[in-house]
Amino acid sequence: MVASTGLLFCLGDFFPTLRRLHPDHSLALLFSTLQSPVIKFRPQSSGGITFSLVGRIIMSLLEGNSTKTNKMKETEVAQMQINVNAHMKIKLSSTTVRPKITLDKISLKTLTPGILAQEELDRSVLLSKEVLQRMVNDILRGGILIPVHPLLRLHRPKVKIQDRALLLLTNVEFNEPLIRQIVGASLDIKRGVV
Repeated sequence: MVASTGLLFCLGDFFPTLRRLHPDHSLALLFSTLQSPVIKFRPQSSGGITFSLVGRIIMSLLEGNSTKTNKMKETEVAQMQINVNAHMKIKLSSTTVRPKITLDKISLKTLTPGILAQEELDRSVLLSKEVLQRMVNDILRGGILIPVHPLLRLHRPKVKIQDRALLLLTNVEFNEPLIRQIVGASLDIKRGVV
């Protein structure tokens, strides 16, 4: 937990007790869900698309030299529970869905009070909310591809949010250049022209 992280941030700044007990160590964070994430689709007047997640974060110290042996020993030192509530907006193109998440609430609860003080977790939430929201939106910025066969194209897709459902409205067009190419190649094979 060295403070010379350049443009990044140091976890030791968020958790001073952990930094004091284990100076000059690298940390690994392992996240797992305690419950399945929940996404609710409702009309905008009823809250729109909301997302909630309950999980556990396990913090481990990394020891050893990864450059020489390619093996690092991980020793679990702390755990916390994380609860996230967010809402999202969705933009559509003919090939991708581009969600943007706004974190409404993050709460952290220590599961190892001797190592992670609850006061430190409460302070870290204020600092980490913006960082976490930016990281998630950076990951989602490229969008999620809509699984459509290459022979088809979606024309002006729109999303209609209903109670507990997300409805995709679109006209489907055939990809005529690709169809011509496939048909032409098939005819060439039948004629013996390769």
